[in-house]
Amino acid sequence: CHTKKIKVIFDAVLNHTGRSFFAFEDILQNRENSRYKDWYNVNFYGNNSYNDHLSYENWGGFDLLVKLNNKNPEVRKYLTETVKYWADEFDIDGIRIDAADVLDFALMEDLRNNLPKPDFFLLGEVIHGEYSNWVNPQRLDSLTNYHLYKALYSGLNEHNFFEIAHTINRQANISKLYNFIDNHDVERITTRLNNKQDYKLVSTLLFTLPGIPSIYYGSELG
Repeated sequence: CHTKKIKVIFDAVLNHTGRSFFAFEDILQNRENSRYKDWYNVNFYGNNSYNDHLSYENWGGFDLLVKLNNKNPEVRKYLTETVKYWADEFDIDGIRIDAADVLDFALMEDLRNNLPKPDFFLLGEVIHGEYSNWVNPQRLDSLTNYHLYKALYSGLNEHNFFEIAHTINRQANISKLYNFIDNHDVERITTRLNNKQDYKLVSTLLFTLPGIPSIYYGSELG
């Protein structure tokens, strides 16, 4: 990719691990005596759907996904070193941080203060909230712009262009948001649009409004 002047960003899940992750396996084996017991928020007097005789904070209600304790400096150090490994070993150019809306801000600040290369790009996945809390010089470079995504398809469907204009004006002081009209978590834009001919208009808006336009693979066929 680099020989073709294409930069590469990897998806990074820093909020939770699977149950087979070494730290959680150690907890299952050694319980209160595990050196990793503070890597998660574990209750050794509870239980879970796997009947481990302990409970823990998960992500999205799924016991398969065990939420890390991002307030733990040791966890944050491990995650920042993991990001650095991928940059050093494979020369990636940035990460797209999964579920950034539920991550501790201290982790993002650690990532910012330990960039593996000066132009390393930090993109967060956030749906709701005040985007400036994440996009600022101390934390992330950009966020998935769900505010504009919703405004674009609903504004066109309802002929409510005020919603689109209001969203753009509200984001005027936040640079470089990651704009999209569909992605792997939502329906294709042609499914969302009541009038399929509006695909041309919504694509024009994607490429001309402030921010970083992105194309979900397959949508270019439209």
